[in-house]
Amino acid sequence: MMTSLNRSLPDAGGEWRDVTDGLRPHPQLLWRHLRHKSRGRFLQHASSMRDTHRHRMPPSSVARIAQAQASGLLRIVKGHFHKALKTARGTTVTYRPSGGSEPVRLEVSHALNCCDFRRLSLPTQNRLMQSMPDGGFARADELKLGLGFDQHEALIESHGRSAERIFGIGPRIRGASWEITAGPNLREQAARLAELQLGMPGLSISDACRDIR
Repeated sequence: MMTSLNRSLPDAGGEWRDVTDGLRPHPQLLWRHLRHKSRGRFLQHASSMRDTHRHRMPPSSVARIAQAQASGLLRIVKGHFHKALKTARGTTVTYRPSGGSEPVRLEVSHALNCCDFRRLSLPTQNRLMQSMPDGGFARADELKLGLGFDQHEALIESHGRSAERIFGIGPRIRGASWEITAGPNLREQAARLAELQLGMPGLSISDACRDIR
């Protein structure tokens, strides 16, 4: 869809930024209408390219990066990350350069993870996250983006039933909503969840406030 729009926009006086910005308010709606197989294909083939165009830098940052590259202070390499191991002298990063077949090891003093998020891998060292599937209170979503949540942000228990009083908000429900980190997304979800909770039989505003406290 984006490829088709990008090709047709120049004739109308537009560009790829118009496509990206026009889709920004609708990532959750688009994600919810994708089938499981299509979601997997998107994550494998298109998510990195989409994120590159979605999260853009201001011109001032671009200029500083170009200056750092020209001076030799910064070198940018493209590839597929494999692993990072802490060593006595710093960190060893292993990656496969784009177009290459053999992994390359890079010895660095410090390493920062800027890869947005990691897939949920069970068992996990996070004791709270691990205790939920262990106790039958939750299960990982099909794409291992996090715990499973239904279309109403209710946690899906290990046997497949939606929890009645446990709901998620923010990045933890990425598997159900995909992009759920920006301020507008969080505000919309909080409002939707509050409306759903207050509309439940027997749940008053005072009950909701007491639960929040």
